[in-house]
Order: sequence, then structure tokens, then C-alpha cells
Amino acid sequence: MTWLGWCDDYIQSAIDSGNCEKMIAHKGVVRKRIAAYLQRVKRTDVLLKDVDRDLVSGLFEYMRSYRNRKQIKTNGGRLAAYTLVLFEETVKAIFNKAVRDGLITYNPVQDLTREERFHAPDKHREYLTADELKRFLAVEPQTVMEQTVQMAFGFSCMTGLRLGDMQHLRWSDIKDVNGVRMVSIIQHKTKRPVTVPLNSLALSLLPPRPENGENGIIFPLVKKPDNVAKYVRRIKTRAGIEKDFTYHSSRHSAATLAITAGAELYSVSKILGHGSIASTQVYAKVNMEKKVEAMSLTDGVF
Repeated sequence: MTWLGWCDDYIQSAIDSGNCEKMIAHKGVVRKRIAAYLQRVKRTDVLLKDVDRDLVSGLFEYMRSYRNRKQIKTNGGRLAAYTLVLFEETVKAIFNKAVRDGLITYNPVQDLTREERFHAPDKHREYLTADELKRFLAVEPQTVMEQTVQMAFGFSCMTGLRLGDMQHLRWSDIKDVNGVRMVSIIQHKTKRPVTVPLNSLALSLLPPRPENGENGIIFPLVKKPDNVAKYVRRIKTRAGIEKDFTYHSSRHSAATLAITAGAELYSVSKILGHGSIASTQVYAKVNMEKKVEAMSLTDGVF
């Protein structure tokens, strides 16, 4: 079995598994790039079992220097960082399936150094300050849906719930535990359980609870995230907030507001439902940046 032959089998397996056309097309592009690289190094017939770290490292270096002629005016045609990361993920998946199928004993990508692999740039996690959130919630909504998005966004800022979880949130998910009202769900994205106590602001954002409506949706939001984002932008513009943010920024806001208020990193990690505290540490970094910024204001005073 050659490497390219296995790539063909991998793509066919994806088709048989019902992958969408976009993902099939992406896998085809990855196969095309691998073929072009192997042709350049005159190893088009290399066997799958003979692919080593050096060959994969050369492939990744080839991709770093690759230029897209159709986008030559944008960044000189260089591939975006996220495109390269996705390329690596697909190459890893190709080898991982070969390992699972018993064709090879290990994935050669694992032998690459950190410098040889691709990395996504740090994301800028936009969030609202307490004052900005107050202004956002003080805007007079012009439609019922605008009000629903406004209240849901504020509720997410207090609980850290993602948009997908908010769209499925039911009254039965609000529970009373020893006199404390909490939201308790299985996260739609990670399938991990999360329980968050509701503070006074979160409780005030809940609409009136209907009688015998345990299975009713609390916030009947529109389905498409882009449409929800449109309502968020309308509200934030009228609130005079210049930051460019989406609904997901409510989750970042929940973490940043909690840590700024003095909450422990571990507790915030549990509220957000992170599998590891490492995922939460980025918010501690944001908080430290704000502290540095505040202390820098004294520069020159003395």
C-alpha cells in the first residue's frame, strides 16, 4: 500500500461514512498537496509503512512555502495559520486511521518537534466589562426577538453557557438545590455535565415561568448563530459599545468578570465546564493584563 493509495482509501472511507461534501473536498485538497510534494522529492511510490518523520517534516515545510496563486494579492499567497493547522490535523487523521486498521504501528507526525508543527495564533477573546454589560442590558429592545437575545446574552454572561446550550435550555434545567437555584445541563458541545448557581442578575433575566411548562424552552432564540449575532450587534451599537463581539463573547465575559471579582481559577473552570484548568488559564492572563494596565497608569506620577 503506497501513501497516496492509502489517501485514496481514506477519502473513500470518509465518503462511505457520510462526510459532507465540504470535508470530502478538503481531504481531496490535502491528498493533492501530498502528491505534489512527493512528486517534487521524487517519491510518489513511497509505501505507507516507509513514511517517516523526515518525510512528513519535509511535507510541512513544503506547505509553509506553498503559495496560492489565486490569492497572491493577500499576504503574498501564503496559507493562513488555521489552514495549515487543519492540514496537519487531516494528515494526522490519515495516519491514525492507518494505525487503527493495523497497516502501520505508529503515527510519524508524533515524532515532529513543536517547531516543525503548525500552530494557530492566539485568539483574541473579546469580553464585556461590568459597565459595558450594564449598558448592553439597559438598551430598550425594539422587537421581541431582540429582547430575547438581550436577556439570553446577559444570562450567558452570568453562567458561561454557550449559545447552543441556551437554544436548548428548558425550565426543567433550572433546579432548586438546598434553597439555591441552579442551572444544571449536559453541555451540547462537550457532552459533559455542568451545574452553575444563579446569582440575582441571572435570576432577574429569566422570563416569567409558565405553569406546567417544565419542558418549555426558556429563551426561544433563532436557530442560526449568524442571525443571533446580528441582534447582538444591533444592541451593542445602540449601547455605544465599540468592541466587535459575538454571542460567544458572553462566555468570555462570564470567565473574565468572575476572575476579576476574585473567583478561584478552579471554580471558574468548573462553571465553564472545561475538561482541564489549562483551558481556563487564558482568562487569568487577560485579568493580569488588565492589572498591568491599571498599574501602568501610575507611571510618571512619581
